[in-house]
Amino acid sequence: MVLPPGGELVIAAQARVVREVNGIVSRHPGAMAAIVSHCDPIRSLISYYLGSSLDFVQRFQVDTASVTIIRFNGDEPTIVCLNNRGELEVDHG
Repeated sequence: MVLPPGGELVIAAQARVVREVNGIVSRHPGAMAAIVSHCDPIRSLISYYLGSSLDFVQRFQVDTASVTIIRFNGDEPTIVCLNNRGELEVDHG
């Protein structure tokens, strides 16, 4: 596999974003936080918290400026909302 200069494997990116999100959750239990990112790291978080293989990460639709909500109650995160765009119009080309 050839990576562009400075690139990283999806599994490495997933480990990095999961570590950061878990750190935020542990430092601020019960708090609400907004985490802003590109679509692929969000997809990898969804995949991780659902226990899904990264082979299926592109099957999650995550549009630009959409909202995904993950609730953390103990050890069982719950996907509350995925790809909510409200009234935003997105061209799917």
